[in-house]
Amino acid sequence: MSLTTNVFKTKRTGGTVSGLDSPIAIADGGTGQITASAAMNAIGVPSATAENDFIVSGPTPFAWVKKTIAEIKTLLFPAPGPIGATTAGTLRALLDEDVESTTDTLSANQCAGGLINNYGQAGNVVITLPAAAEGMNFRFVAGSTAAFYIRFDPNASDKLILDGVAGDDGDYVGEASVTIGDSLTFEAFQTGAGAYDWNVTSGLGSWALEA
Repeated sequence: MSLTTNVFKTKRTGGTVSGLDSPIAIADGGTGQITASAAMNAIGVPSATAENDFIVSGPTPFAWVKKTIAEIKTLLFPAPGPIGATTAGTLRALLDEDVESTTDTLSANQCAGGLINNYGQAGNVVITLPAAAEGMNFRFVAGSTAAFYIRFDPNASDKLILDGVAGDDGDYVGEASVTIGDSLTFEAFQTGAGAYDWNVTSGLGSWALEA
C-alpha cells in the first residue's frame, strides 16, 4: 500500500473494517487483522475481560494473561511457605545452636530463641549476657561433661532470678562442674520502666547463684 499513489476509502460494517488492500502487519505497527476480536487475539490480549480485571504479561512476547484483583494480590503477597515441619494451624522452626566452649559474650541475636552448648569445654568458662531486653530468651544445654565451672554473668544492672530466688544486680548463676545434659532456660522480663531482668529456670544440674 502506497499513500503517495493511492487513496483508500474504508468503511466499518458490523465490526469489520473493509476497503484496505491488506491488514497492517504487527511488525509495521498493526495487528494483522481486520476485526477487533481477531486483533486482540493476534496481539495476545485475552478476551472476556471484566471491569477491574488486570492484563499482565506472560512468559513469552504478546502472551498476555487476564488476572483478577484476588489473583494479583496472591501474586504480590503470596502466603508464607512452611518453616520446618508444619501441621494445620501450627508453625515450627529449628533452633539455632551455638557452641560456646570458652569464655565469651553472647550477642543479642544469640539471645533470640537460640540454644547455647558447651560442647568441647576444657577449662573454666564465663558466658557474659547482653543487657536484658524485651523478648530475649535462650536455652543452655551442656553437650560435654567438664570438671570445670561454667557461669552465666548478667549485665551489672540486671538480676538473675533462679527458680524464684533473686540474686543481686550483676550476680552470676553457675555450677562448679558440668555434666552432659545440664540445662538452664533464660527469659528476659520487664521489672520497671524500660528495665528488664532474667528469669532463669534450671533443668538438670547443680546450679547456684553467686554467693
